[in-house]
Amino acid sequence: DEGLKIEQEVALEVTGTRISSNLISVFFMNNALGRDPGFLPATANARDVKSVGVLGSGLMGAGIATAHARRGVPSVMVDVGQDRLADGLKRACQVIEGRIKIGRATPQDMQEMLTRLSTSTSRAVFSDADVVVEAITENETLKKLAYGELKSLLRDDAILCSNTSTISITRMAEAAPHPERFVGMHFFYPVDRMELVEVIRGAKTDDDTVATIVALAKRIGKTPIVMQDCPGFLVNRVLLPYMNEAVLLLQEGASMDDIDKAATKFGMPMGPITLSDLVGLDTAYYAGQVVSTAYADRAKPTPILGDLVKAGRLGNKSGSGFRKLNKKGKPEADPDFAPFLEKHRTDNRQFSLDELTDRLFLPMLLEATRVLEEGIVAESHHVDMGLILGIGFPPFRGGILHWCDTEGASAIADRLGKYASLGKRFEPTESITSKRVFFPRAKTVG
Repeated sequence: DEGLKIEQEVALEVTGTRISSNLISVFFMNNALGRDPGFLPATANARDVKSVGVLGSGLMGAGIATAHARRGVPSVMVDVGQDRLADGLKRACQVIEGRIKIGRATPQDMQEMLTRLSTSTSRAVFSDADVVVEAITENETLKKLAYGELKSLLRDDAILCSNTSTISITRMAEAAPHPERFVGMHFFYPVDRMELVEVIRGAKTDDDTVATIVALAKRIGKTPIVMQDCPGFLVNRVLLPYMNEAVLLLQEGASMDDIDKAATKFGMPMGPITLSDLVGLDTAYYAGQVVSTAYADRAKPTPILGDLVKAGRLGNKSGSGFRKLNKKGKPEADPDFAPFLEKHRTDNRQFSLDELTDRLFLPMLLEATRVLEEGIVAESHHVDMGLILGIGFPPFRGGILHWCDTEGASAIADRLGKYASLGKRFEPTESITSKRVFFPRAKTVG
């Protein structure tokens, strides 16, 4: 009885708070995604997918092939050499081995996955595939060349997908065998753990193609969000201003640790400097180039990234980036980074926690409102759930637009005013100036 009384008291402290309200909202938003038609009319038909091909056996390609094979979809992984394919198969096995260790899979699951996952150095094996997912280097020229080579190999009714994280689907469709059956299917790393799949429709993508890929994503246990084409799509378009601002803050004098701490105190799973090193500075640089070019009116260049990439400092995968990995594989400060920073230093001042938080998250919020205003996604909950599932935006805040509702558009506008001298990236959008409430029925409690 005493234990129940204590539990009741604690429950009453939590019930009705802003955090509990936000977490309840996340629950309902996630359920809504499961029923979401994603810009699709009722007449759209999802085709039955019996086999999938994956072009590329790197981190993403192997993850995508494994995700299908372990959920019962026969998959073939194609790459240029047996060594690469062997590495891809090793990664596939590591996924199941990890699940066996925690009791979520059995040796039989491993055997069944391997019976469904095959490899080849010949793209001719794609001739039987219902869906082919391209997961090669994030380079538009290389991707278009690959599509041209696939034209004579794919079935006439096959769907071709790209796992690109930023490049225009509409533009790349020009090189695809059938633009109406070309679509973005963007997975997140690591594929076995990340639930989100962005389904990006190009200008010519037909409804049945989108419906088929949405159904396939759900079949392999993912949560798809359908969106219109734009540079960076949803998640990377909103994420990159945050990542870019972290580099600008570093150049202005903020320490890496203080920048990362501001993000983690806000609730992010890791700070932006740590995240850059994790995903790879080359990946961050090239994705940033695509997005910065598209939104040049508000994107401030950070050439330090290009210098680091040219010097071979690619982050964790090369052993050094912003930080270096020690002998135990843990990141630590690297004195060799100092010359790069000094070359690009713009100031050397101190920052408060509040200022660091504003500088990181206000540009992210503004870009999120633009995505909604432009109709890239249909609903506010698409933005919030996309960031929660795609980058680990803190669920207890309900998502970035819920956070805006909690703070209030007027208060956000006042905070933006402090940074007006920094240019358009801190200029209030129409949603902010009109004091838009993104979730009108959500009540602020506590």
